[in-house]
Amino acid sequence: MIALAPKKYNIESPFVAVEKLVCDKIENKYDLILKKLKMNYHVDFAAFDNDGSLRFFGEIKCRYFNHDKYESAMVSAFKYLGIKEIHDTFNLPVILYCQYTDKLMYWRFNTSDKIELKWGGRTDRNSSKDIEPMCHIPMRYFQEL
Repeated sequence: MIALAPKKYNIESPFVAVEKLVCDKIENKYDLILKKLKMNYHVDFAAFDNDGSLRFFGEIKCRYFNHDKYESAMVSAFKYLGIKEIHDTFNLPVILYCQYTDKLMYWRFNTSDKIELKWGGRTDRNSSKDIEPMCHIPMRYFQEL
């Protein structure tokens, strides 16, 4: 008899639908074509004009609370490094989109913006891998889409 491996729960699966909705909003608002990128790019997508010109890179975060619950948006320091590297290498904008329960907010990466680096992360999954250096980007830098 062949033993079947237990089915793995994919924590990302509930977020795929929300990510798609965010991409649709961005495409419709700016008449762009968004292409999903491989994980090793450190961001979720590249945005192109209809003629194929690359306009910017984007990262999407799904947050299940209102945008004004916290004074900052939190992303891992590793994610922030990836965003900075893409920005610096290609000299193109990198935009962080945060879909909250009440609004879709965005922040255009800017090295002059003051962020705080703190130890933290997710605690709801009971995994020590979710606790790491985190960048706190003040909500005052964000705009509503």
